[in-house]
Amino acid sequence: MLMGRITMTIPKSKTFRQCSPSGYVLVELAVVITLMALLVGIVVVPSVGPIRRARVHDDISKFCQTLRLVAEEAVLQNRRFTIVIDVTNGYYNVYEEKAKTDYDMYDEPVLGQGSLDISYIEQAVFQDGKHTLSGNMELKATPNGWQQSVLLDLIDDRMEQPHYIRFDQGTTRVMVSRQKLELPAVKKDLSL
Repeated sequence: MLMGRITMTIPKSKTFRQCSPSGYVLVELAVVITLMALLVGIVVVPSVGPIRRARVHDDISKFCQTLRLVAEEAVLQNRRFTIVIDVTNGYYNVYEEKAKTDYDMYDEPVLGQGSLDISYIEQAVFQDGKHTLSGNMELKATPNGWQQSVLLDLIDDRMEQPHYIRFDQGTTRVMVSRQKLELPAVKKDLSL
């Protein structure tokens, strides 16, 4: 029996290209970059929705906290405040009413100017039936709570998620919901 070693030599062909161990072919780099871009797209695109919803929620929460704070301060300190909201662009200022007179637009605001950055007020419905779609709107906080009930319809700048804010007369409550809210029925005085 022959127990030898068989060796085979493969001739070098001109069709195979040899690369240096440290180099890559341009096509290989393009394929890797394309695959990485696809993976990043798969991860990033679904996360944009939740981030956007969080920003809208934060915008509306900040606005509602300001409204609630003003109403509570009016009750606690026995003072009257007017919140002037520019419905068109979402800017708002808080003024203190002095000596039972209305605020003066030239007075210094109690709080610095705030704004709705991502959301805007689509309409405001007042307890007395008035609607406001643009211009300035006044909300009054008194020592007894809100002067009247108001319902605000807010929508984000992409018109994706409506939110509703309601404050009721005689309370400091500010309610926020994604469900359509209704104004409470007007209480009639039944005393004789």
